[in-house]
Amino acid sequence: MSNQAFSATEAAKLANLPYWKVDRIARSRIVTPSARDTHGTGTARRYALKDIIALRAVSELQACGIGTRGIKQIVSFLREQGTAEPVLTRRLIVTGGTTPDVVLVETDEEFVNMISTLRAPGQVVLRIGELAQEVSERAAELVELHATGERADVA
Repeated sequence: MSNQAFSATEAAKLANLPYWKVDRIARSRIVTPSARDTHGTGTARRYALKDIIALRAVSELQACGIGTRGIKQIVSFLREQGTAEPVLTRRLIVTGGTTPDVVLVETDEEFVNMISTLRAPGQVVLRIGELAQEVSERAAELVELHATGERADVA
């Protein structure tokens, strides 16, 4: 993972989110910028790549109807698993409502077994590896643009 830090505006572009949503997620303390958080008026948030991946995951979970309390629980679970690369290659399975059960699986066989075992309504599968890959590629493009001095518009 890159140790590059990104502004909130850049993080929003990389996570494919509107700026207001990134700001709301940070203010609610679901995902806080680990490169530099705000400390009063006038300090800018700086996001690490792992934060941007988390922002994107939070947005996906919200789109699936999972509320703030459940998302905080999921983010906490993922942080307990660590931020090492192996976590980012897994699939996240979330079942339940306000207090979701969360499972990480790596192989297709584990995935099929868990899905057939759980059979729960409201089941969500989040492909963390694919989200991480997409965000990482966009970040690499942005860093390259910064290095060449070109305008940093990441689509």
